[in-house]
Amino acid sequence: MIARETTTERTATMTLNMPQPYMGALEAMAAEEGMSKTAVVRAALRLYQLLKARMRETGATEIMLRGQD
Repeated sequence: MIARETTTERTATMTLNMPQPYMGALEAMAAEEGMSKTAVVRAALRLYQLLKARMRETGATEIMLRGQD
């Protein structure tokens, strides 16, 4: 999936410090999806917001993934 955003909203600049394993994962995801690291972080934030909204709607307190013990 390749997500491209075009927006006229103002942007803010932020410096993000993270351990190397997370940075490596971010870089790998960006390369795999053909996205910038910024676009991957935006997509992750949108997904997190969606999950939190669904949890509020259903009253869930945790998320179980299929195949997870």
